[in-house]
Amino acid sequence: MKIAKMAYSFLLVLLLAAPANFFANAQEDSNVLTETLETDVEFNPLQKADTSSPRDTLRSFLEDMKITIEQWLQYEKSSKTAPATYINQKAFRAFERATLTLDFSNTPNSDARNVIARRILMLLEILGRIELPSFEEIPGDAEVARGNIKSWTIPSTSITIERIESGPRAGEFLFSDYTVRRIPRFYFQVKHLPYRSDAVRGIYDQYLASKKTVDYLESQIRNRLKPIDNTTPRSTFNGFLDSVNRAYAHVMETNAALKADPPKITIKEARNVENMALNLMKRAIATLDLSNVPQAIRGDVGIESVLQLKEILDRMMLPLLDSVPDSEMVMVERERLSKTALGNTRPVRWRIPNTSIEIAEIMEGPQKGSYLFSAATVKSLAYMYEKVRDLPYRRDLSQVAPEYRYADRSEGFYDFYISTPGQLIPQTTFLGRWVEAMPGWLNAMYRGQTLWQWVALIVTVGIAILILIAIHGIILRRPTELSDAARNRRRVLFNLVVLAILYYTAIFLDQTINLTGTELLVVLTCITLAEWYFLATGALFLANAIAETVVASPKIDPEGIRASYVRAIFGILGLVTMAVLFINGLFQVGVSLGPLLASVGIGGLAVALAARPTLENIIGSFMIFLDKPYRVGQRVNVLGQNGTVESIGLRSTKIRLLTGHLTSVPNEKMATAEVENIGRRPYIRRVFNVTVTYDTPPEKIARGVDIIREILAVPESPQSPESGATSGTEEFALTVGTSGKSDSQSHPNEPINQPDFPPRVYFNEMNADSLNIIVIYWYHPPEYWDYLEHAQWINMQIMERFNAEGIDFAFPTQTLHMAGDDKRPLTVGQRWESKEDGFSPGAILAQAAALGAQVAQTTLTPASDSVRPQVSEAVESKPKIEGELTDAPVEDDVLHGDGDGDKVDSKAD
Repeated sequence: MKIAKMAYSFLLVLLLAAPANFFANAQEDSNVLTETLETDVEFNPLQKADTSSPRDTLRSFLEDMKITIEQWLQYEKSSKTAPATYINQKAFRAFERATLTLDFSNTPNSDARNVIARRILMLLEILGRIELPSFEEIPGDAEVARGNIKSWTIPSTSITIERIESGPRAGEFLFSDYTVRRIPRFYFQVKHLPYRSDAVRGIYDQYLASKKTVDYLESQIRNRLKPIDNTTPRSTFNGFLDSVNRAYAHVMETNAALKADPPKITIKEARNVENMALNLMKRAIATLDLSNVPQAIRGDVGIESVLQLKEILDRMMLPLLDSVPDSEMVMVERERLSKTALGNTRPVRWRIPNTSIEIAEIMEGPQKGSYLFSAATVKSLAYMYEKVRDLPYRRDLSQVAPEYRYADRSEGFYDFYISTPGQLIPQTTFLGRWVEAMPGWLNAMYRGQTLWQWVALIVTVGIAILILIAIHGIILRRPTELSDAARNRRRVLFNLVVLAILYYTAIFLDQTINLTGTELLVVLTCITLAEWYFLATGALFLANAIAETVVASPKIDPEGIRASYVRAIFGILGLVTMAVLFINGLFQVGVSLGPLLASVGIGGLAVALAARPTLENIIGSFMIFLDKPYRVGQRVNVLGQNGTVESIGLRSTKIRLLTGHLTSVPNEKMATAEVENIGRRPYIRRVFNVTVTYDTPPEKIARGVDIIREILAVPESPQSPESGATSGTEEFALTVGTSGKSDSQSHPNEPINQPDFPPRVYFNEMNADSLNIIVIYWYHPPEYWDYLEHAQWINMQIMERFNAEGIDFAFPTQTLHMAGDDKRPLTVGQRWESKEDGFSPGAILAQAAALGAQVAQTTLTPASDSVRPQVSEAVESKPKIEGELTDAPVEDDVLHGDGDGDKVDSKAD
């Protein structure tokens, strides 16, 4: 609580500093104060304002204001001897007591110290221009008590002092809230009247003109930051007129001062004034509903619309300010609308009599609840201005309509704006001073622009195009050896340069040449579209440049899956950013995004359906990236394709086949297929058979196995030169050594003799035509050409050693038995059958086989005919002889089942 009180006291000191500081400096520079106020009132820091009756309230206000002015004048005269803190405190307390005589409870922005100071000074100006009754005629304490007086009004005015009925100040008499709210209007009504002889003159005007007060700094901040009051149609209408007229006054006075000889103001000071005027114009623009105007040209359309509307209003009689709806009238109208069926959706509207210019309530959006000149009014302003531009301006209404804050006209402001360079004050630009010296015929208007503006437009656009062509040749005509990252960086640089040129070209055409109307809208729309296009494509090039820079890292294979994903991720980000920026650019120039987004949605669905295979491949590429079944440079065997992986993209994997052909396999198939990654094998396994003839004795077979094991082994000590193995080893070591892939001192069998993978040699099979010795070993590392060279050496060793031992290799042979050979009679297709054999298990199986063969060679009979099988007479009558051959197509040895077990079969030699 103490901190809050201290803060309140500090703010109060700052509040009182503004007028007090002015009073300290105004007397030195001006003779407006014609009288020095004298008072015998003693200073009491704790004294309160006497507000017990209308008489005491009025007297307290006047005396405290006189003390404030007097003390600052005395401070100027006796500052060397008088304590400054005492004088400041006395002035502050007197001004505070004067403030407490006014009821600011319903005054807008009454918490701003400049509002309080200005209204107090305006009230002092008003009281200094009207005749006040003597204090004896004003009700005092006795009259209030006797007549139960609740209010008193200064004769012949609307200035009222009334009693507060409730609250902490109940029973006090203050200038009423109605009076305080209307002080500005009362001031404009009486400012043309002469002062009384005892009044302080020109204090308010000097306060506003001074640049040494705290209020001046606040006025600069308000000029730039304070929004216009658009809470009611009245405040919107009055604020619009006030802002435009004040801007017009600033522009014309400053322009005249610059054209004077010598100039009465510097260029820097003129630009400061121009900024103030532009801020006032922005406040006027804030009273227009520009929601239907493209964002890129909203500022230019706004200022032209403001000037056109002001030109229309300056040619017609303004309505009475009291007839323009205020907050109370708006509430009444809203209650009336609420009783209708559309009461919740219909805005409150007010139309200027005899026109289609209306102020309407905004029902949605960021300005919801504001009262602005409607969008339909803004759209038709150019048409209405053309209809009335030949009419004369109305006469000065500053005296006839004093209720307006600024009812003056701004004659010729629109024509002045569209025909001169610069923003508002042409003399602040070099072109403005040059235009003044041009021949008069160049100032002739043609289609809304002067001739010199047309010439400047053509020259500016031509120079901009030439500069762009030159820069394109310098930056983008690059040597072919540049990397992808360098090329994309150059594209980004070119786009940035283009953006800078377009930006400054637009500023020059808009703010220096000051194009207006349709020509400006066309130029700005084209430049804005170009700016957003180059910004969007620049974002895409930047994403590609970043991706290529990352891929250029030595840790990333430029053809690998990581590189593909880096390019894909940055490519997608670049495309999304480019789309967002370009769509935003279309929105800036007024392209409706509703149909565009709807078409994008339908097109997106169609694209999604059409791109389903592509999406499947992309998803497959992600699966490959996560699972990593193979990499670039590895040999794979997949889907019948055997070769080396050259690249892994988002859509497919490229494989260089062993035949030299390049094939592309979709990633969707690669992700689901069984991939044999030959490139990841830790060794090459060799399995082969050494076959010998059947007539090879067992001891030689065992010797052959030992020989192969010796050939595959690594001897513990070097062998003698006479050994065939040694000579073969030396030859192999020499051969391998010359290729640079092995050490000539190492034994050639070391790659196949690993602790966990020793060679294996076994006599494992007795084939039909040979005896088989199986050989298995694992070659480390899996270098294929070294493996083949080693296999050749092994094969040569085996052949040499087997030939030396007299072990013959077998080869496939067959033995043919000819018909009619007495030594080996053929009984193929016949068999002997005895009574005993007919019921043996072998005979039963043989008969079943014979029947099956016969059935296969005959036509099947229907089931109905096979119920009663018919036996031919020849078969039934033929006697069966024991041992007779039958016609069954089976092997003879099977039928006879002889004990010797001889078979007719092919054998190896």
